[in-house]
Amino acid sequence: MDQVFMPLSTPEERLKHLESNADRIEHESYVRYFSDSELETKKEEFSSISIEISSIEEQKKKSDAEFKALLTPIKLDAKKLLLELRTKGEPVTGEVYVIIDHNNNEAGYYSPDGNLIRQRGLYPKERQVTLMSVNRSGNLTGTND
Repeated sequence: MDQVFMPLSTPEERLKHLESNADRIEHESYVRYFSDSELETKKEEFSSISIEISSIEEQKKKSDAEFKALLTPIKLDAKKLLLELRTKGEPVTGEVYVIIDHNNNEAGYYSPDGNLIRQRGLYPKERQVTLMSVNRSGNLTGTND
């Protein structure tokens, strides 16, 4: 078959002949190829749109960086507060006071406020009784009891 049906006739005549000579007419999608001038116009259009897209994406990156700079410290604060809410307290670094209870073989860790932070069993080296622990236990063995 020929690439172009009746190439020397006008578009109107060609359509008239196609309609009269076709066995049937169907409705479907197909590709209409561009002429060289149409193709060149489409390329220029694409180039213009690509430049515009690039410009908008650069603006977006700048605004994203600005928003990130605003959002980062707030997110860090939220993360810290969430951790404090989960643990129902805040992390503190400072001095703690270890009190050894030889009667129960336990060591208690107290904050400067006097609150028990944690307790554990005694380590072997801590099981030796000291003068301080004897005074706390109330088992005074001095001469002036």
